[in-house]
Amino acid sequence: MGLGPGAKPPRPVRTSVILFHKPKGYLVTRNDERERKTVYHLLPPFLMQEGWFPIGRLDKDSRGLLLFTQDGRLVDRLTAPGRCEKTYEVEIRGGISDDDFSRVLRGVSTSIGILKVHRITKKEKSDPKHSSRSSYRKGKTGTSVESFMP
Repeated sequence: MGLGPGAKPPRPVRTSVILFHKPKGYLVTRNDERERKTVYHLLPPFLMQEGWFPIGRLDKDSRGLLLFTQDGRLVDRLTAPGRCEKTYEVEIRGGISDDDFSRVLRGVSTSIGILKVHRITKKEKSDPKHSSRSSYRKGKTGTSVESFMP
């Protein structure tokens, strides 16, 4: 269906995104049947009331940047498996050997299949923790390198 003579194309719909730094100890869900703390306990009430929802998730014991939107199409585009590369910075207590890194790159067998990162780089050591940055393309079924370390 085309536009008539002299008609202007519709203006694009503006999508809003809210950035939020999630602290450890909070679930990324609208409500929890076991009544545990969720990120919505920390956010202004209008986010829940007006239908804002997170783009992706972080584990309860993780902290980091979360994006919230009301645009379901944006959520689908950003969370579809393989659409976006996800990068995590991970701090791990104890040593990380080169063999550990090689094993992660080859893939680790788990109960849900082989989990594998796309790329991993070792960062500086800050006693007693090691830092690494990992990226993967698995989408919702992927996992971070944190799960692979002994």
